[in-house]
Amino acid sequence: MKRISTRSTTAIKTDHRSQPLDLSTVRTTNEKIPRTRKRIFGLQEAPIYYPTTEEFKDPIQYIQKIKPEAEQYGIIKIVPPKEYEPGFCLNTEIFRFRTRIQKMNSMEGATRANLNYLDKVQKFHRVLHGKPISRIPVLDKRPIDLYRLKNDVAEKGGFQKVCDEKQWAEIGRSMGYSRQQCTSMSNALKKAYMQIVMPYEHWLAKHKARRSTPLRKDTNDENSDNEPSQELCEICREEGNDDNLVVCDDCDRAYHIFCVEPPLATVPSHEWYCIDCLTGASGDYGFEDGGEYSLPEFHAFCDKFKKRWFSKEKPVKNPDVVAEEDCEDEFWRLVDNPHETCEVEYGADLHSNHHGSGFAPIERGPDGVKGDDPWNLNMIPVLPSSLFTHIKTDISGMMVPWLYIGMCFSAFCWHNEDHFTYSINYMHWGETKTWYGVPGEDTTKFEDTMKKAVPELFEQQPNLLFQLVTMLSPGRLLKEKVRVYAVDQRPGEFVVTFPKAYHSGFNHGFNFCEAVNFAPVDWLHYGLECAKRYKDHRRQPCFSHDELLVNIAKMEVPSENVKWIKAAVSDMEQRELGDRKRFKQQHPSIKQQLSVTKDSNDILFSNDLDQEHLQCLACHCYTYLSYVTCPCTKKVACFEHFDELCKCKESSKLVHLRFSEDELHSLVEMAGGKGNHPSEWLRRAKARLSDDNLTTEEALRMQLKEAKTEGVSKYYTWEMERTLASLKEWEAQASTLLD
Repeated sequence: MKRISTRSTTAIKTDHRSQPLDLSTVRTTNEKIPRTRKRIFGLQEAPIYYPTTEEFKDPIQYIQKIKPEAEQYGIIKIVPPKEYEPGFCLNTEIFRFRTRIQKMNSMEGATRANLNYLDKVQKFHRVLHGKPISRIPVLDKRPIDLYRLKNDVAEKGGFQKVCDEKQWAEIGRSMGYSRQQCTSMSNALKKAYMQIVMPYEHWLAKHKARRSTPLRKDTNDENSDNEPSQELCEICREEGNDDNLVVCDDCDRAYHIFCVEPPLATVPSHEWYCIDCLTGASGDYGFEDGGEYSLPEFHAFCDKFKKRWFSKEKPVKNPDVVAEEDCEDEFWRLVDNPHETCEVEYGADLHSNHHGSGFAPIERGPDGVKGDDPWNLNMIPVLPSSLFTHIKTDISGMMVPWLYIGMCFSAFCWHNEDHFTYSINYMHWGETKTWYGVPGEDTTKFEDTMKKAVPELFEQQPNLLFQLVTMLSPGRLLKEKVRVYAVDQRPGEFVVTFPKAYHSGFNHGFNFCEAVNFAPVDWLHYGLECAKRYKDHRRQPCFSHDELLVNIAKMEVPSENVKWIKAAVSDMEQRELGDRKRFKQQHPSIKQQLSVTKDSNDILFSNDLDQEHLQCLACHCYTYLSYVTCPCTKKVACFEHFDELCKCKESSKLVHLRFSEDELHSLVEMAGGKGNHPSEWLRRAKARLSDDNLTTEEALRMQLKEAKTEGVSKYYTWEMERTLASLKEWEAQASTLLD
C-alpha cells in the first residue's frame, strides 16, 4: 500500500446520507470454489497459515515465528481461528469516496509501450508523412503487432539483414503465426514493416540525433509552477511573436515556427505535434480521477459491470457466479491485449483517519494505544514490538490504515512497500482478491526484467518503479527466472508482504479491504537500505531513519532486541562520523558546529532552529544528524549535495551537527544496554525545570550532579551542560558591560 496517488485523497465533505450497505448482500465468508485447472502461467501457490488461538494472540510474534519459511515467497496468507470476528464498524450511511479510472491494457508495461508506439506511428503518418493509416494490417484474423514486429526486426540485425538472410518466416513464427494458417506471412510482415514501421523509424533515428527541442533555458524562477504556456516558446523561452506560435495538439506546449527544426513556413492549419510527443518523451503516466460513490452505489455499479461482461463480452455458463480461474484468465487477457480497451474503477488509498476504519476504534493516550484486538490494523503499527511506536507523527498508510474498495478487474500494480516495511492487508467482506508476490531476494532480478521488458517506459519515466502504474505478466517474469507466487484472499483473511517483496494483484468483484505497515526489529537493516535507495534516486522518504534509531536508542527495549538495535545505532555512528571526516578533509574552509535543538523529551532547552524536519534540497533525505547551510538561503543540503545549495564561497557556508562524537557514542552505549534509561531523573528534571520554577545555575548543577551519581548517559545531559556553559558566558559578558 504505497503512498502514491494521482488524485486528492481528502475525505469528501457532504451532508448527504445514503442507504446503509446491507452486509447480507455481500460475501462475508471464505468458502473456496475448487479449481478445475492449473493457475495461469503455471504459478505456484504462496503458503497459507492457520494459527491456533494461542498463536493468534500476538500478530507480530506469530509473523516472526513463520518468517524463516514465509519470506521465501514474498507474500503469504493467514487464516484466523474460526472464533475471530472483528466486525465491520464503518458508518456506511455517511461514507463516500472517489475512485480512479484504470484502463486495463494501459496498465501492463509491454502493452502500454505497444500502445504508445502505435500512437506515435499513427501521428507521424497522419501529420508528417501525409498518409494516414486507415487501419492496421491484419494477418491470421488479427492486427499485426507493429511494436513487436519493430523489436523483432531490430533483434535480428535490422531490415536489410532480415531480408538478406530471409528471416521473415522466423520472425512470423516468433510472433505466433504459421505458414499453414497464413501462406503470405513473410510478404505481409515485410510489407507492413516497409510501409508503416520503416518510415517512422528512419525519421525517429534522424531526430534523436538532432532533437528539434533542445534543453530549455533555465529561468531560475523558483515560483514557476511549470504549467505549459501558449505565450512562451518552449525552445527560446521568450514571449512575443504570438502570430508565429504553434501549439502541440497533444501536450499543449507552444513553439515559435522558426524555433523548431526544420522550421515551419507558416502555422499549420491542421493538427501538429512537437518532437517530444512524436518520439515518446511526453509526460508521466498515471490514473485519471473516477466517480464519487457511496458503498451501495458502487456495489450496484460493480455488479452490473461484472454480470454484463461475463454475459456478453466473455460469456460463461453462469454470469452470476463466475469461477475465480475464469476471472483471472480474463483479467490477463485484457491486460495483454493492446487492441481491446476495458475501463474499470478502483477506490484506492483512502485514508482511514478521514473516512473511518472498518475495525473498531482504539484509545490513544499518554500510556500508548489500547484495544482488545491486537490484529486490529489500527493497533498493529504501534504494538510494543513494532518500531513505529518510536515515530512521533502518524504517517497515513504506514501507521494509519488505508482503505481499498475494488470492482471486477480493478488492480494494484507492481510495487514494494515504502521503506521496505512489512505490510498486512485484511479483507472485511466481498469477492476474492488475487495477489502475486516476488520474494525480496529476487528484487534485483525483478527490476532488471522490468527495465528489459519496457525500456521505452523507463526512458520516459525514470522513476517508474516507484509508481503504482505498471503491471508485468507473471509469465514474463518466470521466463526470466524471477520467482512469482500467487494467493487468493477472501473475507476474513489476512495477507502479509515481507520487506522488499514486490507484489501486485487484482479484484474479482466488489470488496472492501484495509491495509497498514509495521516494522519489527529485524526490519532495521532493510530500512537503512531503502533510505540509501531513496537518497540515490532523490525520492521523498516518509520519515527519518536516523531519527527513528535515536528515538529507539533512548528507550528501554527487550533484551532479545538489543543486538539488532545496537548494531543499527553503531552503524549510524560510523556512517555519520565518516561523512563528517571526509567532508572536513575535502572542504576545510567550511566550519562545523554543534547546533542546540529541542530535545525530544520536551524538558530541556531550545532555540529557533527546527532541525526535526529539514530535508536536503537536492535528494530530499532528512538531514537529521547534520546539514549544510548558507546565509543566502533558508534551504539546507546534505554533505553529498552541498554544492547544489548555492554559488557562494565555501567559507560562507556552515555545517550544523546535532550530536558531538561523544554524544553519538553515548547513544551506541545506551542501545547496547550499558547506559541507564533515566526515567526517574527525567521526571525530576521536568519538575525542577518547568515553567513554574525559575531555572537557576544552582538548579542545573544539582541536576547534573544527580545524573552523574545515577549513571545517566551523557545523551540526556549534553544540552543541559551546554546551557550551563552559555550561562557562564552570558554572566561574564554582563560583568564586562557593567564594569
